[in-house]
Amino acid sequence: MVIVAVLLAVYPVIVLADFYSFVLAARMELGRWPVFNDPDPKLVAGHGQRIRVTLGLVFVPVAGISAGVLSLAGRRWLSCFPVWRIISLTAVCTAIFYTVARLDPGGYWNWFMD
Repeated sequence: MVIVAVLLAVYPVIVLADFYSFVLAARMELGRWPVFNDPDPKLVAGHGQRIRVTLGLVFVPVAGISAGVLSLAGRRWLSCFPVWRIISLTAVCTAIFYTVARLDPGGYWNWFMD
């Protein structure tokens, strides 16, 4: 149960890494960094990865809430369950995700959501 809670806690960072690997794949295919509206992300190779990133973005809030609920349930089940470590890890990973999404270095979120 600890492993599942930790995986749910770091899920936002995994989605972030997957997103930027998609941007890097687009850069390798185009020979330049993608910019807003040029090209459309749907036209870049890696259709499966684009869908995985899109679904990953949808489930980031669900993963954070699930990690919190699972850690509280784990504490109820086992008294030595590391509930505060998992909740802290969830908060840090979610904060990293939303900070990077808000700052949008390179304008790639804007390009992807176009």
